[in-house]
Amino acid sequence: MRHRVSGVKLNRDTKHRVALFKNLARSLILYGSVTTTEAKGKQLKRVADRLVGQAKTNDLASRRILHRYFGHRDIVNTLVDRIAPVFTDRVSGFTKIEKSGIRMGDNTAMVTVSWLIMPAGVGTFANPTPETFKPAAKKTVVKRPAAKPTVKATKVMTKKTATKKTEKKSK
Repeated sequence: MRHRVSGVKLNRDTKHRVALFKNLARSLILYGSVTTTEAKGKQLKRVADRLVGQAKTNDLASRRILHRYFGHRDIVNTLVDRIAPVFTDRVSGFTKIEKSGIRMGDNTAMVTVSWLIMPAGVGTFANPTPETFKPAAKKTVVKRPAAKPTVKATKVMTKKTATKKTEKKSK
């Protein structure tokens, strides 16, 4: 009987599974949506809902817990400052799962996990807007006349060759 057992193993050991969901959650925060298999998508929905619930409190302790989970300040700031404020009126169900077809190689059902309401500024890593990344202005180069090279007196070094003296041994 599977009493009080939640989650699936996905044919991975614990460290591999935890790293997988950290990476999927990181991609969901940065890009706004993730395409993955159906089993991974269902588990990612659980992980993402818990992370947003933690981020909604928006205090120092929550930020430290999220930083301990992700290890990157910019991801934590994006989650707390951009994503969590959009879902202040919701208790759960921050993500949605949409079926996106079948994978060609092994006929696995694929899904796209995305935010229920797309927050502003999320997903800019995938599709940078022109106003976000502007090319640097070209600098005008003023050509100056080349300075005349100064002639310095150089010391001529003469190399002394050492002669090797060989002595014959007498018998």
